[in-house]
Amino acid sequence: MGNNNHPRPKFNSNKKGKRGNNEQFNVTAHVGATDYLFSILTAIFLGMGGILASDEQFRWPGISFFIGGILSGACGFFIHMRHRALDKKDAAIKTQLALCAGIVCFITLGASQWWFKATRDSEVFNTLIVNDFFTRPAPGGTPPFNAAAFLPNNEIVLHPINHLLYVRITNLTNLPRRLVGVSVETSERRWGLPKWERLCPVEMRGSSLIFMAVPTESSEMSDEYNFEKNLGDKPISPHETVSGWLGWECPKGNECNATSLRVAVLDASGATTWQVVSEPPVVMTLEPAAIRPIRKFNLLEMHFRTMSSCR
Repeated sequence: MGNNNHPRPKFNSNKKGKRGNNEQFNVTAHVGATDYLFSILTAIFLGMGGILASDEQFRWPGISFFIGGILSGACGFFIHMRHRALDKKDAAIKTQLALCAGIVCFITLGASQWWFKATRDSEVFNTLIVNDFFTRPAPGGTPPFNAAAFLPNNEIVLHPINHLLYVRITNLTNLPRRLVGVSVETSERRWGLPKWERLCPVEMRGSSLIFMAVPTESSEMSDEYNFEKNLGDKPISPHETVSGWLGWECPKGNECNATSLRVAVLDASGATTWQVVSEPPVVMTLEPAAIRPIRKFNLLEMHFRTMSSCR
């Protein structure tokens, strides 16, 4: 009988160990890079979502970006926990694909909503600002334009107007639309982003528009171009245009150093039209025919008081 004690083949355990260590290092490096990527995406999407959601016009795009940021963070956290806490090498492809699909869906939805809001007007109303009589607020001062309520016993209440806008609003649809509200905001760009602040509407229905060059030579204007009077309580007919003056007061502490105006028009169905006017046509003289004095009076001969429209 021969000798059965043949030498067994030797394996290089060092090579196997090195290969295993290299694989582990590659997986760890891959997971670390993925964590870093999703952390950056999460911060970007959450930041954009927060900025947009704080703006009324872009609230829904902001919410979409915010949800995309949450899903991005969840995806990064899932990969991190699966590898480092559970020591799993496989990436659970189905779960990652589902989270990534959700990220792509909400970010695409938010971007498309933002583009539509920022570049296209609503198909309900078109708003055109023809003129803007602007008077910068002055502490203790009264602007030349005011909405005046004439009361018995020779008394008058003045509501200051800093922005007197002549607007034209057109119903672009084939159905009557009832306009229920108009708001105006001004903005200054800070850090490259517009910071909008809403102005206080001055009630002009039932009031008279007056102009005071000096208190002793005040003029009451015709209400022929009073927007609220021309609009009345009736809906705007299809393709009809309503025009006239609207008054706005700057909130306390806001000097209205605006580079842009944003007008929002709301109808009874809840549809809102947003339009931004980058350079409003500021007018400093009484040239437009839409402002026509009908009588003059001496304000100092009356009992008058000033009441702010900002509550």
